[in-house]
Amino acid sequence: MEEYLDGLQNEVYRIPLEPHIFHGIGFMTAALQMYQDFNIILIAVEVDINGVAKVFVNPADYVFQDKLHYGYVIASELPDFH
Repeated sequence: MEEYLDGLQNEVYRIPLEPHIFHGIGFMTAALQMYQDFNIILIAVEVDINGVAKVFVNPADYVFQDKLHYGYVIASELPDFH
């Protein structure tokens, strides 16, 4: 069993999703693009609603607004988009 678990090196990371990149894009489109380009899996989005941070898991119909969001992703290491 340990040998099997050694291959599972993924973690969940919270990363910023900048409005100038994501504004107007749907969650499913963003998730697919992130997987294809960076081999990471977007599983949830955090957004500030009236001063309260809300987390939505797999919000399939969500379209990113013109504000900072945070994405929760599964990846083998912290993604660096710079």
